[in-house]
Amino acid sequence: MVTHSWRNKFTFLLAALIADALNNEKYDHIAQLLSTRQFGKLVHALSRASKLDAAYWICAFSVNQHTGICATPPPTDSTGQAISPCSCSVPKHFDGDLSEMNKFDDMMAFLKRVLRQRGQAKLEQVVALEKDFSLLSRVWCIAELVEAHELHLQQAVKMHSSASRDHCLDRLLSLDVTQAEASFPADKDLVLGKITDVDAFNSDLQKLLLHRLESFLHSNSAKSCATLVDEVVLATVNVVI
Repeated sequence: MVTHSWRNKFTFLLAALIADALNNEKYDHIAQLLSTRQFGKLVHALSRASKLDAAYWICAFSVNQHTGICATPPPTDSTGQAISPCSCSVPKHFDGDLSEMNKFDDMMAFLKRVLRQRGQAKLEQVVALEKDFSLLSRVWCIAELVEAHELHLQQAVKMHSSASRDHCLDRLLSLDVTQAEASFPADKDLVLGKITDVDAFNSDLQKLLLHRLESFLHSNSAKSCATLVDEVVLATVNVVI
């Protein structure tokens, strides 16, 4: 399954998936191949890696958007192009049993169980981060990160490039689930309602992300990973105090 922000460019999302299939940490080179329509090179690379048939669960496609947000989209997409509302007559369900948008934890547990029962590949989580790491400010994305960790899923974090590293620590230091954003206030209330100790949640989330991003952060010549950990821990202590 893929955790991503809808603010990200679709090219970057697709590039992150291909990077995961090819076991690459960064996806900027792949995004460049996509933008210049060099699809043959990517198909060849995926074929050599036997990953052309790799399956990924993406909410934008796997969740029926016509039962939710199609009539009330954001004004523009990630490139600034206007988005026209959908005029379909499909009933909308933003919460409750008929909603497809409030059951990410059930979905993740279901997929893990079904794949295990069928003896197929284990469910894994791919985290497609943007250049500015704004995914870490979206409440649903944060919740999916923690849920995947609780389910003991393998988590693969994909970054745009080494140049985006500068934004990473700032995001980690300011990480606070209570300040996370959601398209609908009810979504944020739903996620926060499942958290009993916000300070502990924030601290655990920072530690989780530091662990997942260790190799990425460690490649920063200006600061060692240990220094970054110390800074985040100190910031957390200061917030609690």
